[in-house]
Amino acid sequence: MTKEEYQIKAYKCINRLKKEKQSNSPINKNNNPNPPIKRKSKIPSISEMLEISTIDESISLRRSAAPPPGITAKVIDFIDYWNTLDNVQHHKDLSKKVVSRSAALLKSLQRGDFGKKFPIDEVFMSKHKIESFYLSKKFSDLDIKNGMKGLSLLITEGYGYDTFGNIWPDTSYKQTLRHMSLADLIYKKPHKASNTQYEKPISWFLRVFASPPQPIGAIFSIDGESKKFLNFYNQVLNILSIPPTDKDKKLLSQKIKRLIYIHSKIDFDNPQKMSRWGDIVVAKSYPNNFIKEYLKYVKELYEYNDWTISVKTIGVGTKSFENFLIFLDDEFGVNLKYLNNVK
Repeated sequence: MTKEEYQIKAYKCINRLKKEKQSNSPINKNNNPNPPIKRKSKIPSISEMLEISTIDESISLRRSAAPPPGITAKVIDFIDYWNTLDNVQHHKDLSKKVVSRSAALLKSLQRGDFGKKFPIDEVFMSKHKIESFYLSKKFSDLDIKNGMKGLSLLITEGYGYDTFGNIWPDTSYKQTLRHMSLADLIYKKPHKASNTQYEKPISWFLRVFASPPQPIGAIFSIDGESKKFLNFYNQVLNILSIPPTDKDKKLLSQKIKRLIYIHSKIDFDNPQKMSRWGDIVVAKSYPNNFIKEYLKYVKELYEYNDWTISVKTIGVGTKSFENFLIFLDDEFGVNLKYLNNVK
């Protein structure tokens, strides 16, 4: 209900009450010029008659009023969407400074000059694997809302980033994030008194947009992989040149299982195929050394040749694995080339 509609309806109610009072007055009933004095009954307030709460009225009046300078209809739409999300600081008063700050940041994101106007700490970008092109990306309306949703999930218990048992953010830091405004989550300057590793501002908005928070353990919960599997998974992530997509993560899971299976097919009882080195690297009881040496070989080979390491370049059946088996034979006399033919 707009302010004008509210006033018209209230005016009609007041007129109706006056007419009812006049029709029920003692003068009209008995023509008595001196009626007995009676205590006036409480007249209900306009909001009570209209059954409108004070909160609803204030929201109606705020929305009908002209927005502050710089707060466009699109910004209002973004703020309204933000206010529907869980666990975040809502901003319902458009006149507040935090809304104006948020508006400037959101506009910059959509113009594509965010990185130029609001520089982000290089260490933060590198640690969280945020590609530099995000700094000049022109975010669409949907991109903005997806980023906002990601911030909400980042603060929500049960969501975040699981680096093989190291859950981030933990409950304590989620509480810190929960008290941040939308503006601070988009662009947060380091506090001088705080013990932070970043010298320049950071952006949790870019963090969650580049890699949205996931349900904790979602990647592994279906197959129930062990801690050993997670260790191998972590080793692969550490050598990748580019962050894996969700599809890559599922493929990587299959590739690691295959590597573990291939290790189990090594003929440990044939001394001719093993060697003095085999007892160390190709350990029978645990495939960690074998896979670790393979990944070390891939990393050194690809970095030396300035090649890109992706999920597709790793695993049984790839050129890198075939070359690794040749390397074992040439350098250490460990003949495992037959593993290429294992089904």
